[in-house]
Amino acid sequence: MLPRMAARMAAHNWHIQFQMDGRELHTRESLLGALPCALIVEHIGNFFEPVGVDHLGFQALLRLIDGGSCCVKL
Repeated sequence: MLPRMAARMAAHNWHIQFQMDGRELHTRESLLGALPCALIVEHIGNFFEPVGVDHLGFQALLRLIDGGSCCVKL
C-alpha cells in the first residue's frame, strides 16, 4: 500500500513521515528508497536501543539520507 500512497502524495508534493524501530530499517531500505515522494524518518531514526555507527539499520538510514529524498526529524 505504501508505494501506491506515496505516488498519490508525490502528485501533491507532500511527504511521508515514517516511524519504525531503526534497528530494522535495513529490511525496508529498498522500499523506502524507491518511494516517489519525500520521506521523513521520525525521532532521529527511532532506534529503540542504542546502536553503533556500523549497525545495519544506522547505515541504511545514512544511505536513505544520501539518496536526497529522505531527512530525519530531530
